[in-house]
Amino acid sequence: TVALLESAAVLFAAGPAEVDAAAMGLGELADHIEATHHAYLKAELPRLVELADRVAAKHAWRDARLPEMAAAVNTLTLEMLTHMQKEEVVLFPLVRRIEAGARGDISAPVAQMEA
Repeated sequence: TVALLESAAVLFAAGPAEVDAAAMGLGELADHIEATHHAYLKAELPRLVELADRVAAKHAWRDARLPEMAAAVNTLTLEMLTHMQKEEVVLFPLVRRIEAGARGDISAPVAQMEA
């Protein structure tokens, strides 16, 4: 158990491997964003909402701004999850098709992303 913890500590201290986004193809970059950043946010944002709500519920008597902070965290989470969903359903598939050589009008997907 100690050896396992020590090896985990070494890996953690080394930090994540550097990613050269400029060297990636567009599809590869989209895959990386989904697998790394979207996965992380999907796991952590609900936990952050729960913590913000709990702090506001228990400590609002100390600081009346805490419920407002919790509401802002909830709003941010909803906006981030909605944006990531649009990227995964609209933008990233479009990027992959363009990288594969597809041609066509992109105004509808762009409008969906801006909505």
